[in-house]
Amino acid sequence: MATSRDLKKQPPSPSCLFLSLLTLTSLLLLLFTTTTRYNTPTAQTPSSSLCNYNHGRWIYDPRIKSPRYNHSCKEIFKGWNCIGSNKSNANEIVKWRWKPYGCDLPQFDAVGFLQLFRDTNIVQPKHSSHLFSNIRSTDAHINLLPNL
Repeated sequence: MATSRDLKKQPPSPSCLFLSLLTLTSLLLLLFTTTTRYNTPTAQTPSSSLCNYNHGRWIYDPRIKSPRYNHSCKEIFKGWNCIGSNKSNANEIVKWRWKPYGCDLPQFDAVGFLQLFRDTNIVQPKHSSHLFSNIRSTDAHINLLPNL
């Protein structure tokens, strides 16, 4: 039986070194192209159907007239419910919206969403209270939806 003392250290073969170098180069190239693609904002044409919603900025939009929720929304934590807490600038805070670079993010249409997903199951992830509060803003309109 051979012991570890009997085994001689042999230098790695050239093919093993070449394969390791090729793998390392491929990984670095993949990492570089992926990082570059996702970290640089790209200007998109209006005709482009794809939009990167991760890159953008908050803009003030005075066209937003009604808040996305009212004072009775119990799903929003009390400290975050600016309207329910009678915050003086609550109606101004809700006029800020996210604007992705190079494209537009339309305002959420709660009635259209409910019509589209009528008679289906909707999974609500843990941190989606914003979506639920937007849907709650349509309470008065629920009975107006036609049966599809």
